[in-house]
Amino acid sequence: MSNSLAAKPATAVIVTYQSARTIGRTLLAMRRCHEANLLDVVIVDNNSADATREIIKGQSDWARIVFEAQNHGFGRACNIGFTQVTTPYTIFINPDAVVEPDAIRTMLQFMEQRPRAGIVGPAIVEGEINKTGELQVTGERPTPAKILRAALPFGKYHTISRPIVPGSAPFRTGWVCGAVFMIRTELMRQLNGFDPRFF
Repeated sequence: MSNSLAAKPATAVIVTYQSARTIGRTLLAMRRCHEANLLDVVIVDNNSADATREIIKGQSDWARIVFEAQNHGFGRACNIGFTQVTTPYTIFINPDAVVEPDAIRTMLQFMEQRPRAGIVGPAIVEGEINKTGELQVTGERPTPAKILRAALPFGKYHTISRPIVPGSAPFRTGWVCGAVFMIRTELMRQLNGFDPRFF
């Protein structure tokens, strides 16, 4: 696997903890992305006590797997996985997210065409597979002043948020959902990864 790492443009980092119910679907999609030569994959398990580790072992001989002896939480575990990344782009994917090759291609194309963009988030349908879900929204980055104005009885500030609709034109936003997002690897290094206090 290490010989193919440089050939792929992005590395997916997936953090698992008690994820047996969902990780199988995620891994099947990740394998399709890996076989399409789009992604290498690093899986960090936070000492799951359910069947997560067995599922990962059985379905991920094509990925890098890190089994931790304790639950580090999300931020630290993402940083552990990120130390394995050598590709130009990193994509963080929750263990219940199903991301197909076309979505990876779309995000890569966006980043290649817009060198000043640091992070891109896709349209996300929230909810169970085969059930009607809601589109994930995004919006302005909240600041202390905006939060205070919103809390006042006569505050005129309203949070502006909108869903990311599949196939719609990209737009600038203050934040993207952490369930799936792609970041330039060099930017992630400059930011020193996730705040480790974010459990």
